[in-house]
Amino acid sequence: MMTGRPPVCRVDCTEEHAPDSYFQSAETRVVQSPIGNYREAAGTKEARFAYRFRIRSAGPVRRVTEQPGGKRLPFGFERGVLTVTLPRVEIHTCLVIDGWARPDGR
Repeated sequence: MMTGRPPVCRVDCTEEHAPDSYFQSAETRVVQSPIGNYREAAGTKEARFAYRFRIRSAGPVRRVTEQPGGKRLPFGFERGVLTVTLPRVEIHTCLVIDGWARPDGR
């Protein structure tokens, strides 16, 4: 989903990440495919990996939506830090974060 605004965060799943921004419950590997490279968890049902990143906001967050699909997600917002947990991420998953405009219009 294109909003006309630049992304505030981008995660390349094929790169290595620091332990404070990445978690895995089992081995993962980067798969090379004709449509692009991606990270894949081990072939067990319990295998998971996740990314943590912080998005600073000038004001409170009103809604977080996963696109495509328009699914609203639960989130936390404390001292300017938004926390969201995505149960699953597909290729090209995007988060749309709606907040209130600041009084100065920025």
